[in-house]
Amino acid sequence: MCVQRYNQQQLSFRPKWSPLQLTSDPTVSFTQFRNATRKDLAIQCGFALFILIGIAAAFWGMAGTRGVSQTSSVQFHSLDRSGDTPSVDPTWYLSHSDEFKLHVDPSDRDGKGAAEYRMQRGEELLWSVRLPMTLAEAVVTDRGETIGYYYSTGFEGLDAGVSKGVFGVMILAADGTLRTNESTPRSSSRYLHEAPNPKCSGLIADEEHDRAIFRIVDPDVNRRQEAWWVYQISTGEKRKTLFPLEKMPASEHVRTLIAARPIKGTPLLALHWWRHEYLNPQVSTDSIAGAALTVVDDDANPLWQVAFPDDYEGKDGKDFSDVLRNRILQHGALLESNEPGGIEFLVASEMQAVRFQVRQEADAWDVTRLGSRDISMAEAFPPKRNGIQAMPLPVEIPEPLERLAPIDLELAGSAPVVRKVFDFTIDDQNRIAWIRASDREADEFVLINEQGDVLVEIPMPVGPDPVASDNGPERQFTWSACVWNRKNRFIVTRSEYGTETQSQAWWVDVDTRSVTPIDKLAAPYVEQIACFSDGGFVVLGTIHYQHTITDSIVGYDPQGSPTWQIVADRNRDKSDVFSPVSIAVTPDDQIILLDNIRETLQWFDRRGQFIRSINLEEAWGRQPSYPTGVFAIADGNYFVHDFRGRPPYVFMGQSGKVIGEFSPKFDTGRAVNDNRVVVAPDQRVWMTDFAAIYRLGTTGIVDLVLGTDPRNDPMTEMSGSAVGHGGWIYLVDGRTASTHVFESSGRYVQTRSMPAEYYHGQIHFPSISIDGQGDSALLARKDRNSSVLVRFSHEGQLIEPLRFPLEIEQFQYLPGTDHLVLALYNEVKIIDGTGRVLRTIRRRSDDRWLERIDDLAVATDGSFAVLVNGIVSIYDVNGDSLGVVPLPTTVDGYVNIALSPTHVAAIGNGKLVVLDRQFRTMRWGILEDEMQYGLIHFVAKDSELLLIPQFGRALTRYRITR
Repeated sequence: MCVQRYNQQQLSFRPKWSPLQLTSDPTVSFTQFRNATRKDLAIQCGFALFILIGIAAAFWGMAGTRGVSQTSSVQFHSLDRSGDTPSVDPTWYLSHSDEFKLHVDPSDRDGKGAAEYRMQRGEELLWSVRLPMTLAEAVVTDRGETIGYYYSTGFEGLDAGVSKGVFGVMILAADGTLRTNESTPRSSSRYLHEAPNPKCSGLIADEEHDRAIFRIVDPDVNRRQEAWWVYQISTGEKRKTLFPLEKMPASEHVRTLIAARPIKGTPLLALHWWRHEYLNPQVSTDSIAGAALTVVDDDANPLWQVAFPDDYEGKDGKDFSDVLRNRILQHGALLESNEPGGIEFLVASEMQAVRFQVRQEADAWDVTRLGSRDISMAEAFPPKRNGIQAMPLPVEIPEPLERLAPIDLELAGSAPVVRKVFDFTIDDQNRIAWIRASDREADEFVLINEQGDVLVEIPMPVGPDPVASDNGPERQFTWSACVWNRKNRFIVTRSEYGTETQSQAWWVDVDTRSVTPIDKLAAPYVEQIACFSDGGFVVLGTIHYQHTITDSIVGYDPQGSPTWQIVADRNRDKSDVFSPVSIAVTPDDQIILLDNIRETLQWFDRRGQFIRSINLEEAWGRQPSYPTGVFAIADGNYFVHDFRGRPPYVFMGQSGKVIGEFSPKFDTGRAVNDNRVVVAPDQRVWMTDFAAIYRLGTTGIVDLVLGTDPRNDPMTEMSGSAVGHGGWIYLVDGRTASTHVFESSGRYVQTRSMPAEYYHGQIHFPSISIDGQGDSALLARKDRNSSVLVRFSHEGQLIEPLRFPLEIEQFQYLPGTDHLVLALYNEVKIIDGTGRVLRTIRRRSDDRWLERIDDLAVATDGSFAVLVNGIVSIYDVNGDSLGVVPLPTTVDGYVNIALSPTHVAAIGNGKLVVLDRQFRTMRWGILEDEMQYGLIHFVAKDSELLLIPQFGRALTRYRITR
């Protein structure tokens, strides 16, 4: 069991070697450097940096846009996704002189199997061929030669059975003939989540010295000693294997080689290392991260080095930029230098390009620092040269979209008392309390009785609204806990999303109506609070670091002072805390902890000392689905929430024996959306779906509803929408899956209830569409690889559903046809009225592979669009590509799009933008302050844009054309 302080930083590498002090003079002699001998190393805790590099690679493309001309303050999502995705896209590789270019078109998104190759000099085709392998990376020389490597079954080696395929090195002559094709069988890694070995992290082509270096990743992720496979380009012959890290002195604190470049006019190479130094070997947090620049000879022997020990630490009290760190980890700090003997190196903390000159004097080399200059991010990390002409930026029209009179929906009733429930709790008088969110006023602590009568409403001193930040995005908060403590006192917490954040906590006294800060509760993000009988309590919290998460359990006395702490240390001993997701306190003040990875329950006393544990699979006699909650009841009994289990709740006795199971539902058979569960002091079980609070009877059937009753199909939140004939508006309530129909004026027409057999809980992103006859269809996914479209006639009668043996994410009817377009996870299918597949689309309109599809929209002319990673791909009614429209990077988060024959509209993260489909003009719409996301449609013969909020009654309209 590991006990830590909350401010302890992430565990870092701790080398077992003594430091060697180097002179800060960058002209230190090679003899002095070479005399430092490497010692045997024993590396501890080796996963963190490689995970960091992997995350950096995944996020590289998010920082800038490639393939779109960037000449204004508006940034657009990138067309070129190199490094952003596991897919191997069609790619152009250019020689340094731009004379030659090679196009590689894979047959498979994972890069396994064959590819089409086409080499050109300018626009002249030199050769083309289909080869049985797909290059994952390639370099084209100024002589037209091709150097690259491939994975026969893709990088991850998926679907390859016991054999993981081969890793291959390939060199082609200028005429396309094969010089070498050496393959090495791949084998599974010994480390979790690692791809099979060997694998290559990069390719260095040194044409001047007729060598190509393949940087092979060390199979031992703790050791991180990459190998260099060196080939002669002109013959394809493998010359040698080198291990650069092995030759570095142990005293230099270098950990991982980030980048390497040949030094022009010399046989030498410049190496950029990630450097990590422990200032005090006895304290794991007392360390600094920086860079080392090394010059090595043809055999990777180090000749000279200069260190920048703290270059990757924050300066002047500011954290080092994540964007900058990610770019450095992905691309290195070695800048391109065309000067003979020249090296240019990015000193990131100062954003300076430092220049060095390498000269040979007699039988030795000399390195001199020449000076430095300021450098921008764009110059330090230029876009990849891919031979694709950049799209010009659209003209930004300064006038915002014209707002028109809103459409007020005809909805009955006023807002109920019970609404927008975050966490809730019940005291020993069966009074129910929660924090009620407000759009415009202060959020309130609300206390009601079992009849729903309001007893107390107390404004909270702060709200969960975003707060402006000086050096980053807005700070986001949520009400994370509301629990009864004792007598008339409650505990309320507000937690902040983000890294290494702290929560705020208050005592709420309903007698005095006072709200008092709990100053000594310095918890991270609060996941749950459970109280002891004397008013003490225990907090399950989560510390989100930049690249990892640490869970903790902290005990507090009745005055709110911490008394003990357990930090999850990821050990496998049954007494250690590993992956806690829920806690409960028994009537005799023991703590039950649910671990959902190990699928165990652990008991601790109120001082945090381990007592015993139970394995759920052994106790249940079956594999749990995904246990997420544990709840204590009388006599030492308890029950576990097994998310999507059948049934989802399992009652257990003190010994671990199963004594009952239940599925919460209404008397109509409709399932309850059990987003929060509370056991009252009288042992009754209560639940909430954030819109209402429910009490269950002894059989799991709801016997009391406080708030809007979902059995009456109220309009609670507008989660899905469609616009049909005559401008009729169809709104899907995500809570009940019912569809509410309104005329274009907002007048109520009817409600279409989802049949109980198709209702499986709240639908977060419902997909609905209207066909040519005015019939509506709503996607109801039943099981994996099975989807149902529940259909209603124009008059509102339930008609025969459509069933598909597919896991459909979204769908739309194509106007003017009997066809449907189905969006699966990463492909689109067009089907006819009989269900026959007419076309399958796996690529974006710019020929890159489709990744996870975020949204689907259809225009009145039958063309349709899919949104993938901020790029809108447009197709005609037959599925032929019509072009792409990149969205501004500020339109992000949960983005929804709309399509007309002439325009694309998108809303996300409080931004609304309309662009023409040729990407020539762009215009913004002004949103209400509280509006972050919504649903949008082109209406009124595509002359207007209709914006549908998640909550409320008013639908906003904008004029597009007159």
